[in-house]
Amino acid sequence: MPRPLIARIDSRSLSRNLAVARARAGHRRIWAVAKANAYGHGLERAVRAFADADGLALLEVEEAQRARALGWHKPILLLEGVFDPGELGEAARLRLTCVVHCFEQIEMIERRADPAPLDLYLKLDSGMNRLGFAPEEALALAQRMATAAAPLANHPHVAEVRQQGMILAIEVVKDKQKREPYPWQERRNLRIYRHGLKRGVLIRPITSTVYFMPPYVITPEEIDFMVQVAAEGIDLAVAD
Repeated sequence: MPRPLIARIDSRSLSRNLAVARARAGHRRIWAVAKANAYGHGLERAVRAFADADGLALLEVEEAQRARALGWHKPILLLEGVFDPGELGEAARLRLTCVVHCFEQIEMIERRADPAPLDLYLKLDSGMNRLGFAPEEALALAQRMATAAAPLANHPHVAEVRQQGMILAIEVVKDKQKREPYPWQERRNLRIYRHGLKRGVLIRPITSTVYFMPPYVITPEEIDFMVQVAAEGIDLAVAD
């Protein structure tokens, strides 16, 4: 005879817990973690109870398929990303945000031929030593970008190269000694931006400065290419 145990799940309590978290989180985004069939509470109940969350956090593509079929239209985060290249297409179709926690996943993403956009989160190992990149690896990428961009400081039309973490700015000027910018009407930095698009690199033009803000999943080789394209664009922009 089975043990006479009954589990009563109150969906209203799930919603109240979310409301408490929301009140304490301020304006921060809240992901409702509902992996493993919402920890046994049932994904169907979780979708209804967490309707006010900013997104659902799940483990598997199959769970995401169920959540979409149940009518969840907000973001879905795959906490461990994908483990097979074939899942990337489905992740894009379902508009999933994928965590990237190892270089094997980066390589899968690099090889994908699907042009559909894919949102990514980079996972850093903050001390649990389970999944994620070591913080030193992220710092190494920033250093690689600094090293690659350093020669641009010697360009006759670059006044300064500035960097904060993975954000790098290149100030393009007409006269380097006087730090005199080009007239804004000439839109020189727009030429750099357009050249970058032709080469598959997003370079952001803001007034007299162009910016790099690449994702942390960028590879060292892609950093080198990004800087190369920027140098080509600067040469083209100041040619006349």
